[in-house]
Amino acid sequence: MGGVQFDRRLAVKQSGDEGVSMTDAATEIKGLTDVQVVAAVRQLNRRVFSDLSFDAVKAATTATGLKTVSKDAAATQLDSAASVKLSRQVLTAAAGDPGLAPLVTEVIDHVKQDDSLFIETAIAIGVLVNLTMFMASSELNFTSGKLSIHKGQVGADVVKLLVEPVLELIKKVPSVH
Repeated sequence: MGGVQFDRRLAVKQSGDEGVSMTDAATEIKGLTDVQVVAAVRQLNRRVFSDLSFDAVKAATTATGLKTVSKDAAATQLDSAASVKLSRQVLTAAAGDPGLAPLVTEVIDHVKQDDSLFIETAIAIGVLVNLTMFMASSELNFTSGKLSIHKGQVGADVVKLLVEPVLELIKKVPSVH
């Protein structure tokens, strides 16, 4: 994996510790298999929305085009290539937020150690919509396991990187038109 060795102990913030760096998490994301990256996004979605309500995220998001996705469209499975590409983008964006990096690292560690992953690389549009709205939201605070997380507001560049591809996919789903 190159010269950077990932240290799992960095995943948990300790007092005075800045946590996981973007570089460490990004290196780990690049090293995930397609199956692992899609599984990581599914787990990140579960972890985020186990404490946060969808309505709270929906109210705080700046990505208005994502708020009107129908249930049928949300259930539509993307093809493998689009699923993997967008899953990597979502994970990388989440890892770029200092408050979310420890959660992303925990998710990656779990997925890498999970021998029971399904050999599946397709993901439902709804999972990507949920996490994209979450990333495009203003500041949010929540807990996940033992982590207390403060998600900051991301820059317009990150929102554009995530929102535009998801909106393009939604337009291709027949039930949205």
